[in-house]
Amino acid sequence: MLARVLERTQIKEITKPELAKIKKKAMRQGVWFKLEPLKRLTIDISLKILKVIRSSFILNIVDEILDMLNPIRKFLKEAWDIGSQLVKIRVNQAIMLGNKKAKKWLKDKDYILALGISYLNTPKIYRLRI
Repeated sequence: MLARVLERTQIKEITKPELAKIKKKAMRQGVWFKLEPLKRLTIDISLKILKVIRSSFILNIVDEILDMLNPIRKFLKEAWDIGSQLVKIRVNQAIMLGNKKAKKWLKDKDYILALGISYLNTPKIYRLRI
C-alpha cells in the first residue's frame, strides 16, 4: 500500500487543472504563502500560459508544495532511498551466503519501504552506517 503512495509522488508532467487544484489546496492550508514569491509567480504564470507542464523547474516547485501539504510524502521518499540502499547490501550478503533467490528482493517495493521505515525509526545510536 505504501508503495502505491510513493509511486504517485513521482511527477513527470502535470496538467493545468491538476496544478490549479494543488494551488487551491495550498492556499486553503496556508502553504502557498510560505513559498518564495518567485516560486509563487512561476506557478501563477504557468497556470495562465501552459496547458501541460513538463519543465523540471516547475515540477520541482510543485513537488515542494506537495511535500508541504503532505509531510508523510517526504518521509516515504527518504524511507525509499534508504531502503533501496539497505536492500542492495542485504542482497549482496544473501548471495554471498548462497541464496540465489535474493535478487527478487530488489523488486519488492513493500520490502524496500519496510526496511527504510524501520531504519528511520531506529534510534541513531543503533543505526548502520550506509
